[in-house]
Amino acid sequence: MTTLQSLPDLSILNLTYLLKIQSDANKDAVQACYRYGLHQDVISRIRDIPVDRIAALAANLDQSLFAMRTELLDIADVPPALSGMLGSVRAPVPIPLASSARPLTLN
Repeated sequence: MTTLQSLPDLSILNLTYLLKIQSDANKDAVQACYRYGLHQDVISRIRDIPVDRIAALAANLDQSLFAMRTELLDIADVPPALSGMLGSVRAPVPIPLASSARPLTLN
């Protein structure tokens, strides 16, 4: 039995997910940021983690790293030809204001 075969399904899922992010980040970091909804700093850090460390991390996590998109069920309800287009649209992520910043007000 190989080490991979002895891992629980959740660990294999996490390992596959992290290795895919790392592979994509090495090919095109900008596209990886978009595809996985991650900040450039996170992509850069994942790119630098050794594979054996990723495997150890995945083996020791007891929760999925994969987060289902909130609009997945809406995308699943449209005709298949539209799902790719709708899946490429993402809701804007709110950016927190700096502690010294104040909201813009119109006078």
